[in-house]
Amino acid sequence: MLRRIFYPFGWGAPTKLALILFLSALYVYLPVFTLYLQGNGLSLLQVNSLWGVLVAALFLAEVPTGLLADRIGRARSVQMALLFQLIGELLFFFGNSYPAYLLAAVAGGIGFAFSSGAAEALIYDWLLVRGRENEMSRAMGYINAAHKTAQLIAFGAGGWLALGLTPERFRLGIAFTAGMVGVAWLLTFGLADERAADDGEAEPSSWQLLGDGLTLLRTNRTLLVLALLAVFTLPLGDYLLNLYQPHFVILGVPPLWLGLGMAGGSLVGAVATANAWRLQEWLGERAALLLAAGLPGLFYLLFAAAGTPAPSVLLFILLVGSIGLKRPIFSEHLNRHISNRNRATLLSLISMATSFYDAAIGLVIGGVADGLGLIPAFVLMGGMILMATLIFGKKIV
Repeated sequence: MLRRIFYPFGWGAPTKLALILFLSALYVYLPVFTLYLQGNGLSLLQVNSLWGVLVAALFLAEVPTGLLADRIGRARSVQMALLFQLIGELLFFFGNSYPAYLLAAVAGGIGFAFSSGAAEALIYDWLLVRGRENEMSRAMGYINAAHKTAQLIAFGAGGWLALGLTPERFRLGIAFTAGMVGVAWLLTFGLADERAADDGEAEPSSWQLLGDGLTLLRTNRTLLVLALLAVFTLPLGDYLLNLYQPHFVILGVPPLWLGLGMAGGSLVGAVATANAWRLQEWLGERAALLLAAGLPGLFYLLFAAAGTPAPSVLLFILLVGSIGLKRPIFSEHLNRHISNRNRATLLSLISMATSFYDAAIGLVIGGVADGLGLIPAFVLMGGMILMATLIFGKKIV
């Protein structure tokens, strides 16, 4: 029983990648990230712009790294992803100014680009070779649960940082995170590609891979609607991470809950993402898709409406937890419509569109937060998610 829960794929690619993502997600300094940068003289717009720069770098690198993953192998691309992530953490550790933080964001963006399509394609290929591709949502839920469990541990530790926020303690948190990312990078050398045969077809050129992906998006209506729904219901969790900290301070939430709130959200998220595949059995595929897409939007609005510490913390925990439902379900549905040979390329195209939207809307959210306040920013975030769910959800058959 316990083996089926904690070790359902043996020592295969899903388990290895889950361990890698667990170690590389131990970001103990994130619960006080915004407060630390504000203490270094950065405005909320500048803090949000760091994520915008990261996303812009991700956007520019998405398609080239996706093409590269389909050419050189998905496992090697995951290795490159963790290497760039490690470089970004080292730059952040040794830098102490806005330009240095921008360089770290660029390195992180390139790293995320290498992994965005390659990691998912690596898992689907591993399942496809074994005839288990219908378990994709379960595999992604398993991997995302490992990521959320790491966040649970990291944000719990982050509460300790918040109790006595000093530059020395913060840098200790960065050093720990960089060390864990380094270990995760070493573990990527244990990954290997396993790809099903493509019916004897000749190896396509990079331009052909890109052209085939664009053609498929244009001609497959179901895939196109799923992709649009995935892009425009982006949960905006990274902007939430930037904005909830000053919001909690304004409400008078005890500093310890800066970390414990995220830890609680990660715990809920770990349970939710590990069981996301069950939603399709309980509700049906369409209802599960729409629930996973729209639920964070509803919680954003409720979080904005809460005006006292206790309800705000509870709704924040539920909001963070709800974000984990989306990726496992969408991953299985998107991969059903993509061929093996250009899987990483097409997933990177979709991720590129998401990155463009993410970067553009992040500046708007940061401007609203600085100009109108944090509550209007949360209302904007929730409203956009719910509107996109209604618009594109109607088109899903």
